[in-house]
Amino acid sequence: MPATDHAVALTRVAARAAAEKKADRIIAIDVSERLALTDVFLILSGDNDRQVRALVDAIDEAMLRAGARRRLREGLEESHWVLVDYSDIIVHVQQTEDREYYSLERLWKDCPHIDLSDEDAPASADAPGAPDLTNATLPVPKGCIAGDGSATFSQGRAAALGSSGANTFVYIRHPVSVMDTASGPLTLVPLECHAENKDLFHTVIAAYTSGLTLAGAQEMREVSSGAEAAIITALSVSGQSVHLDWVNQEAPGDQNCHLCSTGIGHLDLTWTGSGFSTSNFVIDH
Repeated sequence: MPATDHAVALTRVAARAAAEKKADRIIAIDVSERLALTDVFLILSGDNDRQVRALVDAIDEAMLRAGARRRLREGLEESHWVLVDYSDIIVHVQQTEDREYYSLERLWKDCPHIDLSDEDAPASADAPGAPDLTNATLPVPKGCIAGDGSATFSQGRAAALGSSGANTFVYIRHPVSVMDTASGPLTLVPLECHAENKDLFHTVIAAYTSGLTLAGAQEMREVSSGAEAAIITALSVSGQSVHLDWVNQEAPGDQNCHLCSTGIGHLDLTWTGSGFSTSNFVIDH
């Protein structure tokens, strides 16, 4: 039988993350009728070891956000051919020369390819009535991006040059929700902030008015240092409160490494009129 819908959806998540990092020749092959261990091979390439590592990190982050954890990763140290196994799909990230030499596409030429066309929905798609923030100029919380605190987004991404000459980035992430308040609706959105000269991003829940002003924000690292790089998976509004769930929460026994925390976090936020109060913080692992 062909690859499952779930496997195809995850493949498109990984392919989109790779495309955002300028991967070359992204191809997905349905190997489900030939292999029992996985449904899809996703094959892509980068120009050098630095780009290969960046592609692997971007895909890992996107897959974790989608609820898929890797069970195996091989080849990262040399970064010529990195294999990452997410059970339903296996991702092959190769340098261009290695890809030409091993020619995985030729070895699996009898298997059908998967259509990777998947228009990226605006961040407002999961919150009907919310403004589309992904192509807007917005104020962002202090420390989220270099400059004057304003970020001009294009397809959910904004960049600014820091004082050291290094780029800083901020991404608008899903899920998005709308909260009705006495002063009008607020759009609640996770912001993923990549500060200057830091490997690990930090997550902020930002609240925007219908006029696209910043009404308030909640830094996840203020909830817990282990929640700094929280990857939000649910943002559920009820009245003036919002319940958050996330992965990549540091739990007891976790190693200090990028995107490998094993805990699941839960938190309630209550809107105060100018910000959030927090309660019911719980870690599952």
